[in-house]
Amino acid sequence: MAWRVDPATGPERLEALTVDRLKPIARLVASSPPTRKADLVALIWGKLTDPRFLRSYWDHHLDEIERNAVREAVYHDGQLDTRVLQAKYGRTVRTRSSGYSYSERETTPPLAPFFLLSMSIPAEVVALLREFVPEPEPFVLSGVKEAPETFQPKRGEPVPLQRADTEQAAIHDLLAVLELAREGKVAVGEKTGAPSAATLRALGSRLLLPEYSLELEERKPEDSIRAFGLVVEAPAGGLARVSGGRLRLTRAGEVFLREPSAARLRDAFGRWLTADAPDELRRIRSVKGQQGRRTDLTPPSERKAAIADALRRCPIGEWIAIPDFLRAIVAWHLLFTVEDGEYSGLYVGWSAEYGTLDADAYLALVQGQYALVVLWEHMAGFGALDVLYVSPEDAEYPVDAPYFDESYFSRYDGLKHFRINALGAYLLERTDAYDGPAVSERPPAFTVLANLDVAVTDPRQFAPNDRAFLERVAAPHGEGVYRLDRERILAAAEDGIAVDTVEEFLSTRGARAVPDPVSRFLADLRANTQAFQPPVRALLIRCRDEYVRDLLVHDTVLGKLCAPTGAESLTVAERDEAAFRRRLRKLGYAVPPR
Repeated sequence: MAWRVDPATGPERLEALTVDRLKPIARLVASSPPTRKADLVALIWGKLTDPRFLRSYWDHHLDEIERNAVREAVYHDGQLDTRVLQAKYGRTVRTRSSGYSYSERETTPPLAPFFLLSMSIPAEVVALLREFVPEPEPFVLSGVKEAPETFQPKRGEPVPLQRADTEQAAIHDLLAVLELAREGKVAVGEKTGAPSAATLRALGSRLLLPEYSLELEERKPEDSIRAFGLVVEAPAGGLARVSGGRLRLTRAGEVFLREPSAARLRDAFGRWLTADAPDELRRIRSVKGQQGRRTDLTPPSERKAAIADALRRCPIGEWIAIPDFLRAIVAWHLLFTVEDGEYSGLYVGWSAEYGTLDADAYLALVQGQYALVVLWEHMAGFGALDVLYVSPEDAEYPVDAPYFDESYFSRYDGLKHFRINALGAYLLERTDAYDGPAVSERPPAFTVLANLDVAVTDPRQFAPNDRAFLERVAAPHGEGVYRLDRERILAAAEDGIAVDTVEEFLSTRGARAVPDPVSRFLADLRANTQAFQPPVRALLIRCRDEYVRDLLVHDTVLGKLCAPTGAESLTVAERDEAAFRRRLRKLGYAVPPR
């Protein structure tokens, strides 16, 4: 929900208060305050605009946490967020009295004159305070160098943490998505962009870094994290587009497929950061009301930008606990807004009336869970973060959620720690160059022989992408041996995989140059794939008789748009149908509708 800023001036805010509210403030700034409202307003405002009084009040009437509250407000447009105080200093403050009883004089907090019973300091006072109030100390987040081995729940035995280092697999696995897209095998929702179950299964077999082991009792296809995120990242990163329920490569995607690099990965990462569709919040199915009439969600790009800014302040190469990171987001004033408007339309459980969330629950179950999706499904998907996780059923709820009694809140509950690796530092623009394992030259995986055999020489380097591509153009021919197959290569060419691409693959992943007999074999196939022009859709039109057909064929305009097919038939390219019909009408003829 959006933060509300009080635009009123100091005198206007004082005039809006009753005498009963002004008197306790006046007693804090003067020993014998007046009783009339006009005099109270003049007294308080006179003190608040007196630099000597402000300095004296700062020195003698505020304790450490109260001074920190003023520092935070003064250097953040006069606004005080008590959540920042709690996150940064472990304590919070009151800016107004707890009630208006007989004992109100004792309960009016020392900060009341500055904040005037609100959460902001008037701009006129902020300007004076900036003359001597120091800026707040920056919040520093630290992690640990050695990866923790277990997660300790509040009750029960420690749970072993599973680890996934994503850097080396980042480009390989994104290429797996693009390869499948080139083959027309990535089916997605036209509106949602969500991959189909068949797509997730097909991609899963090609991943260098396998899908995370969540150990769910009832696992569904959409519970995939790694494969799901990679498919979504392709169009969001500008490498593909959704057309006809499938991903089609863009020009940038075709270039990435031919010449993958860390720089192109960073370009795709940057485009994903600014993309507003799909909304990652949709992956948290336990958060209800997302499409309700009263729910006005903020652009996802704004939320992702805040998370990326927070990551840019984190130490590189240290394991950071998720609660510490969420605390840091708040302490750094980077807590993103999920909804516009004063009231929230989001809830959990079965009832919008009873499932509304207080501030702590909203932070954990909406903002916190959104951050988990971005960190685990996408930042780790791009290879920026290594992760430590447990099954969500072992993770414990992040906060008590009334009217919600499932065994876990979301599949992302299990993310416990992350580490920004070298690729992540590059993607987040904290370093200018990258030459790490994601782009390092891989040793050869096989040898191409003159008899068209391809023998796998190093199974460790024979990545899933290598295997999948080779099986498109070669048939198994024994243990660890494939034979290049003419029909498979031609079928691949019909799917858009050029013979040049096949030869480049054999050359770059093979231990030595492609033998001459294989080059000649591929050259013949290349020539055969160029024997025809790309096909076009055409209409077969039957004429009344041969006279009509000849009339059209010999017409100066129609003769260029049609070709005779048999004694009484014509063929017209589908793209020329409109022009063909227009000319026919001028000649006094019409063709019935299809």
